[in-house]
Amino acid sequence: MMDGSPSVQLECEDTLTSEEQQCCEENVLNIFQHALLHTKTQELHYAAPEKISGLRLVQGPPTPIISCSLQEEISLQRERHVNWLPPGSSLFRQQPPWFVFWISHALEILDDFSETLWSPQVLIQEFVAGAIAVASMLHLLTDELLEGVPEYIRRCQTWEGGIAGEEGLEAHGGYSYCGLAALCIAGRADALDLHAFLKWAVYKQMTREGGFQGRANKLVDSCYSFWQGAIFPLLHEAFRQRGEEVALPKDHCWFAPQPLQTYILLACQHPNGGLRDKPGKSADFYHTCYALSGMAVSQYDVQGGTAVFGDRRNLLERTDIYYNVAVEKADRKCAYFNSLPPLSVDGRTVHGREGSGAVSWRQHIRTIDRQAEQVDDRQAASSATYTARKGGYAGGHSVPRRLQGMALWEIVGGSETGGIVVRQGRELKSTQEPERLATKSLVEELELVAERLHYRLQSGRGPQEGWISIRISGKELAVRRDEAGPTNGAPPKWVEESAEKMRAFREGRKMLPPPVETPERLLHEVQPKDMLPPFKRLSPKEMAEMSVKSLPGHFSGLQFPHNVEGLKSCGPSWYTQAFHKFGTLPSDNSVVKVLHVEQLPHSGFDAAGGAGHKALIELQYAKPDPNLHTKLFAKYPWDYFESETGKRYRMQMSAYQDMDSAELLTSICCEHLFPFRIPKLYFADINRETTNYVLIVERIPFGRRGKVVKGKVTEKIERKPFEILPVCGKYQDYLLEDAPSIYYALFREMAHLAAWDHQGRYDSFLGPMQKYTEQEYLDQVIRVRKPQKQKKFEVLQGGCRSMIEKGIDFALNVASQIFTASGRDKAKLEKMKKEIVEIAPYFDDIRSYMSNSSDWTAAMHMNLQADNAWFWHDEMGDLDIGVFDWCGFQRAPFVMNFMGCLSGADADLLDAHEEGLMKMFCAEYERYGGPHLEPSEMLLKYHLQWPSFAMDACQWVDRDIYVQCPREEWSTIKSMLDDKFVDRWNVRCRGTTLVNAFEFWHRRNFSKIFNDWISGPGKDYRSVYSA
Repeated sequence: MMDGSPSVQLECEDTLTSEEQQCCEENVLNIFQHALLHTKTQELHYAAPEKISGLRLVQGPPTPIISCSLQEEISLQRERHVNWLPPGSSLFRQQPPWFVFWISHALEILDDFSETLWSPQVLIQEFVAGAIAVASMLHLLTDELLEGVPEYIRRCQTWEGGIAGEEGLEAHGGYSYCGLAALCIAGRADALDLHAFLKWAVYKQMTREGGFQGRANKLVDSCYSFWQGAIFPLLHEAFRQRGEEVALPKDHCWFAPQPLQTYILLACQHPNGGLRDKPGKSADFYHTCYALSGMAVSQYDVQGGTAVFGDRRNLLERTDIYYNVAVEKADRKCAYFNSLPPLSVDGRTVHGREGSGAVSWRQHIRTIDRQAEQVDDRQAASSATYTARKGGYAGGHSVPRRLQGMALWEIVGGSETGGIVVRQGRELKSTQEPERLATKSLVEELELVAERLHYRLQSGRGPQEGWISIRISGKELAVRRDEAGPTNGAPPKWVEESAEKMRAFREGRKMLPPPVETPERLLHEVQPKDMLPPFKRLSPKEMAEMSVKSLPGHFSGLQFPHNVEGLKSCGPSWYTQAFHKFGTLPSDNSVVKVLHVEQLPHSGFDAAGGAGHKALIELQYAKPDPNLHTKLFAKYPWDYFESETGKRYRMQMSAYQDMDSAELLTSICCEHLFPFRIPKLYFADINRETTNYVLIVERIPFGRRGKVVKGKVTEKIERKPFEILPVCGKYQDYLLEDAPSIYYALFREMAHLAAWDHQGRYDSFLGPMQKYTEQEYLDQVIRVRKPQKQKKFEVLQGGCRSMIEKGIDFALNVASQIFTASGRDKAKLEKMKKEIVEIAPYFDDIRSYMSNSSDWTAAMHMNLQADNAWFWHDEMGDLDIGVFDWCGFQRAPFVMNFMGCLSGADADLLDAHEEGLMKMFCAEYERYGGPHLEPSEMLLKYHLQWPSFAMDACQWVDRDIYVQCPREEWSTIKSMLDDKFVDRWNVRCRGTTLVNAFEFWHRRNFSKIFNDWISGPGKDYRSVYSA
């Protein structure tokens, strides 16, 4: 400086705002310093004021400080605050409504609110603060009420990321919480830019004080401990419910809980009781309520842990982040309103509901609480999650010891009506009990007559005894607990196996095939595949004559049912004999009753596949056994005479190729060999002369699908660990809760399947694998080929051109409404045709390249799409799968099978994840014992198949699409969600494939990919065409 002093200081004039901020910071930091100097047991991570550059002590009135002795930890002065607040008994007589909530909620968080004051009527009036929350808590939320709400709140989201009170105003913590909570309750948080919201929110926690400010350039305020602090678990829940994985810090949920609690405990507790805005202010009911609410939010992380600063007794009651009432109160409120009949207004019944987001969050909280009870910490959760406690296993209801061995049923129906109807007698006309039997209750079976169950209540809510229907119109209302596994406290074997498998996946452990016990049916001298005569192709005339006959099966020697009428006519004695033949049913047990047989639909939205007919079977055994499934699934062929579709499928599957026996033999011979679950086999047989067959396996207990609106699942249903996800139809990926994770799981299991083949796992079924190198393949296969005629070159191009033109005509002139803008762009499609036609003569060369080394060939499921598997999450949220539909199981160049797996995936998913899927396969292939493969080469092989795949997709326009939906009918179809599109199996499957192919083609330069290959690594495979 001019006076010669050694330091240089830039001077600028402080604003009133900056002076207030400095004063506030210094007051708070002085309090922290005082606590640090007087509390030995706490190590506060705040520098003393004199060590903070630029601070100046502000002269003013002394700041009251909560003194701490050397022996005491920092604590919440519960008794002082409770005494300061008005007694609960006087609340409703003396205070305005908003004071009532502030006071009573503060008391309940402090765990001092009288239980005798609770009633549903009082609860609703006191603990809600907005129309959406009110409607949700009253179970009166409707689509009509929500109309326009998401759009309005979205318009109030500012450029900063938070939400303003009105359009065009500044983002504010209180409005941000209210807007976000309203949308989260309704399950519509996707209306907001959540990532921008998160970015805005994280900058609102003050770096020095530890508390939150409500807006930019404002002072810290304890009430924002809730308004801002609760935003973070809401955002996390919104991300979770839409299936988006967002990384979390290790200790909490994007904000620091300890500094926030430090600010509340040291700077906001008034010496006389109550909590205040900041030092120097008086305590009031409002800040007492929301400071404590925010502190409660900060103490419970989203992964089940707690973060309590100071004395462990500082832990508060958990508050519901949607309604800001105690979670236990929210549960009781839900139970009460579930028990009420629908509301009638002016003669109109209001079918309202609680918001799906609020319901899902409470279910999630219960799930993580159960997990916390079963394991001591996160590491234990990874290594010993499945230790049985309280007679149950992770993710299920705990079963009291006194119930072990009883025939137990779980109530699964009635979730939308408060439970299921109970009657005093077996007859449906008998007197109805006034109270319903609540969903998730457990009951003991006293008597079962057809579909009427006489029960005694063991846990849950409802009449202690009565009669219920176990299903109505095919919808399950109650299921036996033995369908989910043993009730003796141990998890089913498959749960333990899945748990260990997924732990190994997370840890990257090598997983080679372990020794397995051979099923009894394979211990005989003659193996099942040797019992089967050679495949015989039947002509249509022979099929018509032979398929109506019922001849004995080659595996069991028994006559067997091969249609739904046959399944219904078979009595308990046939099932007993058949299951004994296969060793499925112990010799001292028997089937005593066939309770139900029902054929599944083969057309419509929920069509059960196209390869054959399917049926559900329910049996009763003489001796209930947790290892026996009472609910089974049967598959059998199409009836040749039922329809033209049936005739075509029967010939395609049973006469032209041997698809049926391959599926049966795979279940019979390989069930115990696979690296994943397949349905447990009960019986399988076939007759070559008639081509009739039947496969009976365990029924997969698929979970309930949420409500579907305009092709999107709008209802989020919380699933327990190891609970099976809903079934997904073929080419209905829009029903998947998290499509990318489904495909990663499918690719992981395809890799495991292939890798174990290289370990010799399936040699007993497929024979030893022939191993060869690329050089051997080039020398022995490729270089001995003869030159091709130029005429063939021209024929291949002409046939390809003709086929693609049919697909292009369909996209441009027939069904343009179902294609994307790019997929119906004439110029782009003409360019695609030209490129594919140029590549067509080399399709065989590409196929040769797929199998150029035995490293790239292995046992493979022919068509592992999402509808041919079932899925569940483990305790850590990782997805595991089981696989069914094994027709065509054989060794093949497995990259070619990727096309079938991914043919239902939309272009956006492929665009984002195709490289990741290849990396997943290569890593898991090697981890399970397969050879090392380069993901880049795998991606190249995958891309090289796209030209022939796109051409092939076009051929089905004439062969399948127009057969089920004639050309002239397409003008009546509006979209891919139209019933005429969805309900017709081949229209949906072939049409979706073509739409996806035409859209994705333009996102990659497949012509360049091919030309680079054919002139580089593929030059040795190139066919020579000569005149």
